[in-house]
Amino acid sequence: MSGVNKFQRLTKIEFPLAFPHMMLGLNQTIVFALFMVIIGAFIGTEDLGQYILKALSDKNGAGIGLTLVSVLRL
Repeated sequence: MSGVNKFQRLTKIEFPLAFPHMMLGLNQTIVFALFMVIIGAFIGTEDLGQYILKALSDKNGAGIGLTLVSVLRL
């Protein structure tokens, strides 16, 4: 591209094109982490997975929200 330096190309073209892919990777990472926590709860460990399973079985929206916030905080 003529008239564009490397920094402008990175910030105006490359990052906006890559942003959806980065968000998809972040989404998949969070889903995988939650999946592993729940698998740990199924095999009987005493951890965050127990709280998630309890909140899901009680249909407790506040409990689900608090556990998700705590996972995102990690």
